[in-house]
Amino acid sequence: MIREYSEDEMLRIWRMKAGMLVADCGCMVDRYDGYDVEAMLRVDLRRWYANLLQRAPSNLLPIENLASEAECFIGDNYSLRVELPERGVRVLGMKFAGMDREILDFHRPGSYYDIMYKNATVRMHSIEPIAVISGRSVDVLGYEGGALETLRMVAWPADGKYRFDESLLPSLTEETA
Repeated sequence: MIREYSEDEMLRIWRMKAGMLVADCGCMVDRYDGYDVEAMLRVDLRRWYANLLQRAPSNLLPIENLASEAECFIGDNYSLRVELPERGVRVLGMKFAGMDREILDFHRPGSYYDIMYKNATVRMHSIEPIAVISGRSVDVLGYEGGALETLRMVAWPADGKYRFDESLLPSLTEETA
């Protein structure tokens, strides 16, 4: 089940898993060695969450329709470029008005489909558009018109909360590559 955690809740869980929380003895400890442990933990936590959003199964993560945040630029000869929103991490699907179904396959630049659809005649006579993803943009080749209705993406929550399935918590203190 997907749960929501604040950053402070996540830091508390992280400290507990790492054995950094001890019983409160009523005293205060100050450090003056130049290390801000709290800031270091926050950076590590954000790095862990970014890795989780990039690699964990999408059904365990927050998925949002970010169509309203994307920018679309119509190109020549049945093509369109979609600039992905900053919050979006992974594209899962996109659909345009007038399409029967969502585009679920995203190809890399230089792939067979990308090379084939570079030909304007192929794009003009294609049955369905294809999507070629490169960095923060998606080129839709064989695009026949219509507004972007759906852009399903794994995304950073806008409110700064951490949302994920609680089954992913054991990976919290594992090393990430």
